[in-house]
Amino acid sequence: MMTLLGLNAQECSSLWLTCPEAYVGQQVAYSHTYVDSFEPQEGSIAIATTGYFRLYVNGNLVSIPSYPMARAPYRESIDKTEPIAMRFDVTRYLQNDSNTITLLVCPSVLDETPAFSLRFEGVSTKNKLFVHDADKSWLCRPLNAYMTDCNAEFADGRMSINSICEVSKEEIMGWLPVEYAEDGRFDVSFLPFTSSYEYINKVEKLKYFSVDWDEKGISYDFGKGFYGLIRVTIRDAKPGQHIYISGSEYICSGHTDEQFLLRFTASWFRKIYITGDKLFRPKNVSKVEGLQIVPKIAQNLSF
Repeated sequence: MMTLLGLNAQECSSLWLTCPEAYVGQQVAYSHTYVDSFEPQEGSIAIATTGYFRLYVNGNLVSIPSYPMARAPYRESIDKTEPIAMRFDVTRYLQNDSNTITLLVCPSVLDETPAFSLRFEGVSTKNKLFVHDADKSWLCRPLNAYMTDCNAEFADGRMSINSICEVSKEEIMGWLPVEYAEDGRFDVSFLPFTSSYEYINKVEKLKYFSVDWDEKGISYDFGKGFYGLIRVTIRDAKPGQHIYISGSEYICSGHTDEQFLLRFTASWFRKIYITGDKLFRPKNVSKVEGLQIVPKIAQNLSF
């Protein structure tokens, strides 16, 4: 069971953390492994953030109800940057010996590096309370993924998102210590907020497409407009090959089948145009899907 609840300011840590080497608009992974001598019976994670995020516990994506969600938390306007908060019941994902919490964070506007505050708390099997506030023991890693200035995204598929969930000995050199955000930057006195989230209501299928042989691109038409995200399945691309999808850019990993999914920059779509570099061939595009998303109030709902 997972519930998403509004929080008041006191339920989050007072420590605000950020990445010292992230550029504005850059997505950042934050991670920490908590090693405890007790067995957690239940637990929850409260997050306050100025950006969008995806929450992972022990490699499991827990901040979604079903399909890959657009972004959490939901904001009524893309221009809003005030911190808002959510709580997640993570009991089903906890382990007895150690628990790794990872956040993939994206700014909600282009000119910011998002900060966050997190509290991990719960009850052990011996009915002992535990509380962990995210602090400077956390690590961060700027990712090769950005929000662009046209409400689009750039992502390098050669860096797997799954790799952020476990900091291996081989990859530890790529991670940095977090730092505290500037004092007085965040006013959270207005929390709680009306808890809401975005979810995928429908997967839109293509109606037809046409190939532009001169430009070596493909025009896809869904037959109707919708607000949401685009997911493209790519086949037999070369490692490092560039594909351009309606303003967004993806660098291919070279895997037999790989997907580029807009994770945070939802927009209105009806037609999209896909092209690429000199290596691009129309047959590289195996499937194109539209993920229609809608906001929904999460009060008194569970999944």
